[in-house]
Order: sequence, then structure tokens, then C-alpha cells
Amino acid sequence: MIHNGHRIWLDGRVREGFNILKHANVGKQHRETDAETTPLRVPEHYQYEFQSRRCGGSLASRSVVASWLLDLTAISFLEQPTLERSPAEFRIPEKDAGQFSAAIESTTPAPVLSASLYQRFTSRGEDDFAGKILSAMRFQFGGHVEKKSGH
Repeated sequence: MIHNGHRIWLDGRVREGFNILKHANVGKQHRETDAETTPLRVPEHYQYEFQSRRCGGSLASRSVVASWLLDLTAISFLEQPTLERSPAEFRIPEKDAGQFSAAIESTTPAPVLSASLYQRFTSRGEDDFAGKILSAMRFQFGGHVEKKSGH
């Protein structure tokens, strides 16, 4: 159980870290600024172009935390640099759900595990309806019109 919890946590950290690197060039892109969009305060700080393939190999070989998951991620980037064969949605294995249930039943706080598992629901579009509800409420109380993000 500890092994699975650690893997779920590390999955999330690796995923988020690479996603931050992927978006490190946001300062080079045009961003509409209005009352609904948080402005990028210092675009000059976000002018980086990272190649995930190179970052994966570098992290796997130079990290103070040795990780088979980083090694596997680096291999994935070498085999498919844009991860074109990897879907953005994924299932929740029974053993991971079981660990989450054990935390709830034993009233043991597990916020990192919870957030990681809920991210998996989000990846499957299970949060889309809730997002529409939020958008509708924001429109009703303040006339806020949400814009499509383009991804």
C-alpha cells in the first residue's frame, strides 16, 4: 500500500513538472488580457523552450532522487517526443482506489493521494459538467463570459 501511494504521488509530481516545463514559453505567446483573464505579470520570465525529450533524459540521469518512473518517462519521450500515442485520460486501478478507500474508512488524511486520484477523474472529462455549472453560475451572478482555452 505504501508503495502504491508513493508511486501515485510521484506520478503526479512528474506529470506536473513536465507540464510546467511544456508551458515555460507562455511569455512568447499572445495572451488576451481582460477582466476574466489573469495577466502574465512578467512575460520575460517565461521565454523558455524546453524539449521534453532532452529534459527527461537529463532528469533521469542527474536527479538526486533516482526514479525508475523518470527513466521510463525519458524512454517515452525518446520513442514519441510529443507523446502522440499516449492518451491524456487514464483509469484508476483497483489497488489505487482501495488505498483511497482505506484512508477514508480509517479517517486518515491523505490529501496528496486524494488530489492525484481526483486528477485521474478529471483526465476522463468527469469534471466537464461541473465546469459548465460553474461557468453558468458566473454568468448569472456577474455576466462573466468564459472563453474557450484553445486546447
